[in-house]
Amino acid sequence: MEFGYEPVSLNQIAERAGVTKASIYYYFSGKSELFAASVTEMMGRIRGFTRQILEQEGTLRERLIRVATVKMASTHVEFESMMREAIASLNEEQRRDIREAEHRIHEVLAECFADAAARGEMRGGEEPLLLAHAFSSLLMVGGARHRRRAKGRPARTDRRSFFGRGPDRELDIERELDIDRRQPL
Repeated sequence: MEFGYEPVSLNQIAERAGVTKASIYYYFSGKSELFAASVTEMMGRIRGFTRQILEQEGTLRERLIRVATVKMASTHVEFESMMREAIASLNEEQRRDIREAEHRIHEVLAECFADAAARGEMRGGEEPLLLAHAFSSLLMVGGARHRRRAKGRPARTDRRSFFGRGPDRELDIERELDIDRRQPL
C-alpha cells in the first residue's frame, strides 16, 4: 500500500511478499481482487482494534483520544488517494465489500456513542452513526495535517471547523481532541 495502486504490479507484490506470482493467482484472480481482500482484511483489523480500545476503562473522551492517537500514528500515507485511484479497477462486489468493512468500523464507533449517551456521558439526541462518520472525518483531516507537518510542509489553513467553532477558527484535530503525541498511550 505504500506505493499506491496503479504503479505496483503483481510481480512486485509477489517479490515483496517472498512468494511466486503463481501463488498469488492461486488465491486471487488479479490485482483488484488481492487489493480488495487486503483492504477488507485491514479494515476488519482496524474494527477489532477500535473495539478493543473503546472497551477499555476511561471516559468517552479518553477512549476517543486513544483511538485518534492510534489512528493518526498508524495511517498509511495517502490511503484515501490510493482508494480513489483503485476504485475504477474494482468491480461492484469488491467496492461493496470495502464499503461494508468500513461501515462495520463506523458501527463500532456508533455503538460507543449510543452507549455513552445512554449513560449520560454525552448529550443525547444526536444520531450515533452520524457522530461516528464525523469523528472518522475529523481523524482523516487531522491525519492529513499531521502528515503534511511531518514532511516539513506547512499544514493547510483553509480547513474550518463545522462543529460550531465558527468560520474564522482553523480546524486542528490535536487541539480539538486535546492530543499530545509525545505522550504514549
